[in-house]
Amino acid sequence: MGEWSRANWSLDEYTRLRDEEPWAGLTASAGGGSVSLADPALAPLWKVLDEDGRTLLLHPGTSPDPRLTPFYLSNLLGNPAETALAAATASVLADRGQTITLAQRPDFAWSIARQVADDRADMTEVGEDLRAVQNVVEEEFGADFPLSGLLAEGVGIHHRGLPDDIRVLTEYLMEIWPTWCPRRPPPRVSTSPWRTSSWPHTSSRTGRTSPPRTSGTWQGGRAVSSRARWA
Repeated sequence: MGEWSRANWSLDEYTRLRDEEPWAGLTASAGGGSVSLADPALAPLWKVLDEDGRTLLLHPGTSPDPRLTPFYLSNLLGNPAETALAAATASVLADRGQTITLAQRPDFAWSIARQVADDRADMTEVGEDLRAVQNVVEEEFGADFPLSGLLAEGVGIHHRGLPDDIRVLTEYLMEIWPTWCPRRPPPRVSTSPWRTSSWPHTSSRTGRTSPPRTSGTWQGGRAVSSRARWA
């Protein structure tokens, strides 16, 4: 089956299933024998998924190299390699909305984040929300902590090695990304579930109250809108 045929089949299959009640989400291979995620043939599928507001889970595939199979290396070597390849195409998928990469370990999360950020230019304008979060990060870790620079490139990091304050504020930026990153949806690299703590969150160290878990605008310690997200 040719690349265009497989891509068209994927779109047809999604169109067939999207209105059926049992289907809550979608998953696809991020490697193995599948067509490259950056292939133009998949553009119609990404467009429809974006228009429907659907989340697509990309699961790493095994390596197609037959030499690895007898030694059970298709997974041990194949999954990390295919995951890295999928992460490398995040810049393509980011044009369609937020791209969330779930890394296995914190060091993987930082490595993937740097790889994604290398392909993205710094934002020419830094909004008040982003600058406020950068100030908290730099106050906590110092001005040279890499997260501050990654945020300036529209890339967030979220893992349990970071303090609750930082994770909460990263979640907040991801929820309001059209405000602070209007032209470039931010990839997010994480090793843990999104929810960090109850909202609003007050730091035990600084006493600062972080934004609530809503899609509204944070103003003066309250949310203008109370429509919950990331439930």
